[in-house]
Amino acid sequence: MYERVSACLFALLIAAPAALAAGKPEQELRGLIPKIVAAWESLDAARVEPYYAADSGLAYFDVAPLKYSGWAEYRAGVEKLVFERHRSLRIAPNDDLQVHPRGNLAWATFTFGADLETKAGERSHLDGRWTMVLERRKGGWVVTHEHVSAPLPGMASMEEQMAAYLRAYAAPGEHHEHLKMLAGTWRTEGKFWPAPGAPAIESTGRAQHRMILGGRYLETTYEGEFENMSFSGRGTAGYDRYLGKYVETWVDNFGTMVLVSEGTCDGTGKVRTLVASYVDPMTQKPTTMRSVYRIQDADHYVLEMYTRSGEAPEVKTMEIAHTRAK
Repeated sequence: MYERVSACLFALLIAAPAALAAGKPEQELRGLIPKIVAAWESLDAARVEPYYAADSGLAYFDVAPLKYSGWAEYRAGVEKLVFERHRSLRIAPNDDLQVHPRGNLAWATFTFGADLETKAGERSHLDGRWTMVLERRKGGWVVTHEHVSAPLPGMASMEEQMAAYLRAYAAPGEHHEHLKMLAGTWRTEGKFWPAPGAPAIESTGRAQHRMILGGRYLETTYEGEFENMSFSGRGTAGYDRYLGKYVETWVDNFGTMVLVSEGTCDGTGKVRTLVASYVDPMTQKPTTMRSVYRIQDADHYVLEMYTRSGEAPEVKTMEIAHTRAK
């Protein structure tokens, strides 16, 4: 019996110092982290400096800018961006500090809330996360790498932001109802003036307009004849609620250009004016084309086009009368 008790006591005496030694680095680090935080609160780089390794090749990541190379650069940046501008800094670590010693290396993580006041009296709050990599050297533990960051604004309420965006910009509105007035099949009679004072070239065709993608866009398909040549075109018209303007695109088999027009309406949607700018392939001059939609009634509307080439005055180049097909 005596021999067993003696053996147990001997085992405890051997194990106790090892257990204490194993817990000592963690205790040291848990005592060190609050001192580092307090040094930053002082807004005095001289008080912060003893806790950081001065090796030139070490990287430190702060909220801004992206990276500091070495303590000297880190100190200069923080003094300019934080210390010189602020009267006070209060950092409140949350109750989630974790330290992980591994021999002469260790890392620590925690989240925090910081309250800052500028010298002009402006106050702000920052919620962030802090990661430190430390190394045990002759003078004790020093920080050899640090990463301080904050979540992107509003990430916690991304669903709310998306819902707000959908309400404000993604759903069809009153201007999409204006576009909807043109939905249907139309017979067209067109006149084209190749030059001011020249006789009009007449053409006929058929246009099909339909609302697509949940009533957000008016898609146009046009087929017709122009001087004994088949003419085909495709267009899309929409109203950009973010930009607050109508936007149209047009392509056809008479070229390879994608024409983009932007504009507004008279408030009722019965008169819509859009402008496109491009370089005319024939004249090689900057050209502006103004398109005007005039809705006369439920079954009739006219599309007028005016062109200005270079410094020349604007002239009317086309008019297409639309009659709803019955």
